[in-house]
Amino acid sequence: MFLSVLSGQRERLSGADGLADHRSTDHQLFPQHQTVDKNTMKAALGIAVLLTAFGSKPALAVNFDQQQICRAAIGAVMGRDPKIIKVTKIDSGVIHMSYSRPDDGTIWEQRCRIEDQKVIWATKSGRWREHPLDEVITHAVTGTSVTISQKFTDGSTLTKSYSRAELGLK
Repeated sequence: MFLSVLSGQRERLSGADGLADHRSTDHQLFPQHQTVDKNTMKAALGIAVLLTAFGSKPALAVNFDQQQICRAAIGAVMGRDPKIIKVTKIDSGVIHMSYSRPDDGTIWEQRCRIEDQKVIWATKSGRWREHPLDEVITHAVTGTSVTISQKFTDGSTLTKSYSRAELGLK
């Protein structure tokens, strides 16, 4: 509607050269539009930039790196305290980890990689858990914690959140 009204007005006001003076026609068509000075426009633009940059993020959000997210995910999946899980190697985006099971001292080794919000894991020499019948593991950072969610093929979900302190961080 706006374009058709405006283009109709432009056609009527066009001169011999086919060009219209749009500065005067916009205010005639839409008297509610006022001229805004440059300082007001700069202030409004600055506020818009700040709202865009900070408006969608929690004020206290803390970044967790891929190693920390993988430690949290393996801790949740294996039912272990992530503080005992140690990163042993990082190779082409694959994080290798191990832990000693407190019950019997057995060493367990896993691999992990992050793809967007998904966490995909495997045992040291086992297959990656990315088959359609495997649970889907995701992570989300909110405030000062990371939440690991496991969604199983039957629709059930397990969720575990870890603070920085629970991951052995400051």
